[in-house]
Amino acid sequence: MTGNVDSYGRWEGPVEIVYEDADYVLQHIEVVNMKNGNRHGVSKVTWSNGQVAHYCYQHGSRVDSNYCEKKSAAIGSEDNSAYGIFSYKVPWFAFKLDALGFNDSYVKAYIDTLETIPLHI
Repeated sequence: MTGNVDSYGRWEGPVEIVYEDADYVLQHIEVVNMKNGNRHGVSKVTWSNGQVAHYCYQHGSRVDSNYCEKKSAAIGSEDNSAYGIFSYKVPWFAFKLDALGFNDSYVKAYIDTLETIPLHI
C-alpha cells in the first residue's frame, strides 16, 4: 500500500493498493480514498487484463453507487449528536429508515433521546 497515514497509523486520503498472488504475479491495483483507515468514496480497481471496475464505499462498507459520495467529508462539530454519528457511521440504515417512511426529525429526536438514558449494567 502506498499513501499517507494519520497520527494513529490509519490510512488517510488517496491510497494505492497492489494485490499480488503467492508468486508475486500482479492480480489488480485498487486506488481508493481512505478515511480513518476505512475505504470511503469511489474505489477504482484495475485488473491485470486492463479491465476496470468501480465500487463505492461509505466508512468501510460497500454500498450501492446511488449512495456513493464523490468527495468525502469529516464529521463537523455540529454533527456530534447521536443522530449525526449514527447517520455518518451507518448511512445505509438511515436510508432504510427513510425509505420505510420514518421522518428524519422523528428518528433524530428518538436517537438523541436514547443517548440521554443512563445504562445501569
